Amino acid sequence: MRPFGPFLANLRSTAGLSLEELARLVDTSRSTISRLENNEVSQPFRGTIRKVVISLAEILCTSRIETERYLKHANIDQSLLTEIEEIQLGFVPHIVKGSPAEVSDLTRLAQTYTQLLHNLQTRQAELGSGKAPHLAVKIQEYTQALHDMQKRLSDISQKQTQPQQENAQEQPPEPTQRREGKPIAGYQIDDSFVPLENGIFVPVSLFSSAPSTKEVPADSGTHLSEALSRIFAQIHLWQAHHWPCQALHRLLDMEMHMFDEMNPQSDPEEHRVSRRNALLALATLPVSLLEVMRSHQQSASPEELLPVCTASITACWHLMAGREFEAIERAVTAYLPHLIRWAQQSSPHRPTALHLAAQGYLLMGIIALHKLAMPTSFQARLAYCQQAVESARGSEDRTLLIMALAHVATAYYDMGQPTGVQAYQEAESLLTEQTAPLLRSRVFASAARVYARFGQVQEALYRIGEARAIYPSIVADAPSFVTADSGLVPMILQEGLAYLALGHHEPTKDYYTMAEKALTQIERVPSTVVVPERFLIWVVNEQAFTAIKVKNLDDFERYFIQGMQGANILGSQKRRQEAIANWKEARKVWPNEKRVTELADLFV
Repeated sequence: MRPFGPFLANLRSTAGLSLEELARLVDTSRSTISRLENNEVSQPFRGTIRKVVISLAEILCTSRIETERYLKHANIDQSLLTEIEEIQLGFVPHIVKGSPAEVSDLTRLAQTYTQLLHNLQTRQAELGSGKAPHLAVKIQEYTQALHDMQKRLSDISQKQTQPQQENAQEQPPEPTQRREGKPIAGYQIDDSFVPLENGIFVPVSLFSSAPSTKEVPADSGTHLSEALSRIFAQIHLWQAHHWPCQALHRLLDMEMHMFDEMNPQSDPEEHRVSRRNALLALATLPVSLLEVMRSHQQSASPEELLPVCTASITACWHLMAGREFEAIERAVTAYLPHLIRWAQQSSPHRPTALHLAAQGYLLMGIIALHKLAMPTSFQARLAYCQQAVESARGSEDRTLLIMALAHVATAYYDMGQPTGVQAYQEAESLLTEQTAPLLRSRVFASAARVYARFGQVQEALYRIGEARAIYPSIVADAPSFVTADSGLVPMILQEGLAYLALGHHEPTKDYYTMAEKALTQIERVPSTVVVPERFLIWVVNEQAFTAIKVKNLDDFERYFIQGMQGANILGSQKRRQEAIANWKEARKVWPNEKRVTELADLFV
């Protein structure tokens, strides 16, 4: 299926806009937006439809990377954009200082920005200023660009009418400057930051997609520090405007995904450590803020804390790729009570609090599964996941609810309760063509395992096929609470688990060999794919179990050692218990085998 429709639908959903609201913003009909989201308009887009598609990107895309993906999905060649289309998409035209056409070019562009700014402000007034934070950011971008052009024109005019003082001594900037009669706090350093109306300085990169003229830092630490600066600026921007945090979650998610996509020019281990430290700093940010508030005897306010919690939870999902269970637990437990309290109150902050609380519950459920001993771990996880489902329902975020239902279904599965089938059935009923392919594939893959567990062979096989067919060639544009628990390796794992469960019901068939073949696919996963350690060790444990079923002692021994060592490094009771259970099963198959008996030294 063509990715443009789901990509557009995901952008609209993240912006919190209905079909009617978005149609009003781009001066088109609800049906046109719906047809675009359902890929019912043929490409390449031409005429009026092309103008609508460009206007949609102007409103919904919030970064250069996102805009470039949008154009790729829309089959629009960036090199063929008109000047006004480039401006709408954030590709700011570069005008060389001192060139003969500088004044005429600046004047023409200033007129274009003035018209675009007027159009957006009119749309914002019709919709309501607090409704679309993406639109407010775009208005600020146009306002800043227009101001810069006017200032350049003013400077040129002054140079033409006043003699230039070549030897004027340069004075350091004052701590408080003024712009258009308004005080602006802080310094503006080498054009890297621009001030907002309220005096907050934010990076130019937040408002401009123009390529940087600076060289990329050679070391990962510097590169990640710059990314952290952008993230802190985005948090402050959301705090200042009291905007909904769902859009902030997506912006920060993209920044953190770039941590993984960086190609370190120095030591890869240094990059790994720098990435970990950056994510830990973001994860623990609310903890530090709450401590400072307590020291000043101030109570936490949702306006201040919710954007910071958004950054923390986003970072926690990315940390889930490693072994930071304790750090994540300390962070989430510090502010989850505040989220729960605000989620229970009737206020404009309630949807955001519910959205974040649901994710907090899901994180705590995963941590309980790995840190606690069985069966307490299963019971605690189920309780957290059930609370996550209730919070997700209140947040009215369909994607979050689907993911929460998938988690609760898995929790029921681990406890051997058939209720998991019902949870997956509800999750499947919520899937639409607009649902991210990654999430749809994840639901079908996990459901296959549950159906197989309870002997529903055809249902399981059908879902294995669907998961494979739907899985996207490019994994993108899904929130971190989806990507942290989905992907190529989780799908391979669920496929293998489904075949293992089918083999339990029909051992005479070839399901165990099919499971072995499915799990070995992990060896062909590209090294560039970030795979959570908890999934890698899980796959190894299931490979050990499969080796027992096909009576391959050498493979069992090898995978058992890897699984036990990995579980100890990860600090996961769940993975450790899986490995021990495999050893006990191996003793039944090879009761007198010394090689199996001696493996007990690894866990006794």
